[in-house]
Amino acid sequence: MPVLGALGSRFARAVHCIDAGQMQPGRLGAMLNTNLNEHKGVAMHNVLVPFDGSASAKRAVQYLVDFSKVYPDIQVHLLNVQREPNLYGNYVPASMLDDLRKGAIQHAEKVNREAALLLEQAGISHQSHVAVGDVVTEVVAAVKRLGCNTVVMGTRGMGSLGNLVMGSVATRVVHDVPVPVLLVK
Repeated sequence: MPVLGALGSRFARAVHCIDAGQMQPGRLGAMLNTNLNEHKGVAMHNVLVPFDGSASAKRAVQYLVDFSKVYPDIQVHLLNVQREPNLYGNYVPASMLDDLRKGAIQHAEKVNREAALLLEQAGISHQSHVAVGDVVTEVVAAVKRLGCNTVVMGTRGMGSLGNLVMGSVATRVVHDVPVPVLLVK
């Protein structure tokens, strides 16, 4: 850690990455200091989950299902963001734009239903949110609007080269949101 200096140390505290595939039953409580009731001011209680339906996003939701066994008062906000449609040509009627947006919102609601069902079955309080726009911008706005104190999200593991060339959504979220981010592999 000394090589990273103060900035790296701050970053390391703000981001925690968990490999959900290696998580053993009962180990979660030990990782989280088992008695979270003593840490009510510190524990996650209002969590945003950017959910795209991918396997890594599903692991993030499963992590919260497991977490809720230790801390049952958790509130989860699912957010699916659809990108603005790419349009080509000089003229697109307003009705077509409206139809494309409605279709994107319907798709977002459908994607969120799977995660909402898992949370509902686990008895976790949750709300589903959808947006059309830039993913990172919408995540940052949702954190502020909903008063979330943590973001829990999956990471696809694009690798160093992919992140260097393109940047990942997870990397951009870590840098842009004002709250801690927990990444689930």
